[in-house]
Order: sequence, then C-alpha cells, then structure tokens
Amino acid sequence: YLREISFVTQDSMMSAEYLLDEGELSEALLNLEYAWEWLDFMLLDCWPADTTAPPTATAPRPALGSEDICTERYLRESIISAQTALIVAEYWLDEGDMASATVEFQHAEEWLKLALRNCGTMADDDASSATATPAVPAYSGPPLLSPDFLDDTSLVTNDPCAAPCWNYITPGETTWDEALAILEDDPRFSNIETDNEREFLGVDWQKAGTDLFCCRMVANDTTEVVEFLFLSLSPQITLDRVLAVHGEPTYTIAQTYTQTAAIVQLLYPDTPMIIWVVVDDTRRALAPDSDVVALFYMTDEQMALVIDTTVLYGWAGYQSYEAYQDAAPVVTPAMTLTLVPGR
Repeated sequence: YLREISFVTQDSMMSAEYLLDEGELSEALLNLEYAWEWLDFMLLDCWPADTTAPPTATAPRPALGSEDICTERYLRESIISAQTALIVAEYWLDEGDMASATVEFQHAEEWLKLALRNCGTMADDDASSATATPAVPAYSGPPLLSPDFLDDTSLVTNDPCAAPCWNYITPGETTWDEALAILEDDPRFSNIETDNEREFLGVDWQKAGTDLFCCRMVANDTTEVVEFLFLSLSPQITLDRVLAVHGEPTYTIAQTYTQTAAIVQLLYPDTPMIIWVVVDDTRRALAPDSDVVALFYMTDEQMALVIDTTVLYGWAGYQSYEAYQDAAPVVTPAMTLTLVPGR
C-alpha cells in the first residue's frame, strides 16, 4: 500500500513538472494538491487521529508570506525535495525499517504542504494530516559514496561483459532462475534476499563483509525474465572514463540528493542504461573526476517508459550543477497519469 501511494504521488508531481514546463501554474498547483492528498490520506489511514502518530521532524518551519516565493523555480525545488524524500522512504521500506520510512513519507508530505501554503492554495487550517506542524526535512537516507558498495568497473572495462550486461546478467535476456543462480554462486555477495510476494520478482544483496545493501534486481513475474538491475558502486569509476568509452549521454536529469550533494543522471537510451554521477557540492560543476555512484541497467521497453514519462534535459558538458538544474527541457512527457484521490 505504501509503495502504491508513493508511485501515484510521484506521478502527480511529474505531471506538475510537465505543466510548469507548459507555463500552466494553476494546473501544476492542482496536481501538487493531488500529490499532497495521496500522502495525507496514507498518513491518516496508517496513523489515524486516535492512534500514535508517526515520528515528526523538529526543524523550524520556514517563514511564510513572501510575495515572490511562489516561483517556478521554488515549486521545482519543492518537488525535487519531496521526490527525494519518497526515494529515501522506499529505500527504508526495502531495509524493513518502517519507522524511518514513515518519517520520510511525512517529510514529502510536509514539503508539498509548505509549497501549497506559500503559493496561497492551502490555508494553515486546511491540513488534515497527522503531522501538526510542517518542518524542513533533514536527510536520513543511505549514503551516496561508500566503500561498502559494489566494487565493479565493468561499465568501462566491458569485463566480463559490456553494458547493459553485468556479471553475465542482461535485462530482457537472462531468466530469473539463471540470474539468481549467478548471484548465489558468487562468493563476492552475501545476504541475498528475495521478494516474490508482489507483482514482480525482486532480490537485494550486499557485498560480502559489509552492512549496506548495494544492489537490486527485478524480473517480470509473468515472463520471469530480468527487467532491470540497480547497482550502487564504490567510487572507482570517474566521469571522464565513462565519456571515453560510451560517449556523451543523450539526456540528463539533475536531482538534489541532500542539502549539499546532488546527482546528475546520464541517460543512454541505445544501451539502455542510466548512470548516476555525484556532484558533492551543489555549487560546483560536473568534472572529469566526478564519481560514478550507481548504474541502472534495463530493457528497451523500460527505457522507453522512462523517456515517455519523464522531463529530460540535454547534455551540457562539464557545467555547474545549477546550470543543469536551470536548463530548459529537451523532452517533456508524452504521457501523464494523474490519479485523483477519492475518484
């Protein structure tokens, strides 16, 4: 249930971003209201008023009432902050930590509620959430850089196989049983945990001798063929090596991850893969020595879905993170699915 709410919330926020691109501020705000309602209903469903409410953040609330605060850039930043909180919430769900996931869901709800209040579409007494006072969320998610993540340079060495193949597992080709056997027979990995109780086949694992889950694989539960691999990497690959082997990416997505660090995602539709590159200070630029921190290998169909449903930006080279964040999109969603709570 929590994952479904996260999905439809992110879908509404994605529609809001598209409408901002189209200059439709009022419609964008309406979609943000839908997103906030989904989270608000979820918090009330899981923690009704007569039970113990989820943990709350204690940071001070930003000042309201600035005449110039409701700008396109402010709304985009609010959306990114809420999206980041939802990503972290899903991470904690994967880890089985419901308390931490709850805090992040609440953070996402608070970011949206604050944006709606600052833009004049919600009064203080309109909020029915279990959260009494909105707060500025403090990041509590997994690290971006860690030596405990996967030690792997196959992205640039093509050894033992070339992307989107990893460790002889290729999305769209390798079966679930084949891939699972590869993981279980590899002494480099431990704590291989399968999740077959949902509408897909999933498995998470760690690098042997570490405490952090580095990797996730998902297969279609009907065809039982692997659909995507997500690999968090220890810092061994730099951006210049990626560009030397794979060339310039077709698209990019800039996303703030913590209060200071950010990610620029590099999309290669023909491979198909998404590469995460860290910018350790949002005031700095992408550089040849910027670290690659994650790989997302997928099927052609999954990549097509990403392109059809995501606002994408062009490659601008070794520019500042701010330049990527402020750039005009080169692709806007071909499809948007806005689900309205209660309808």
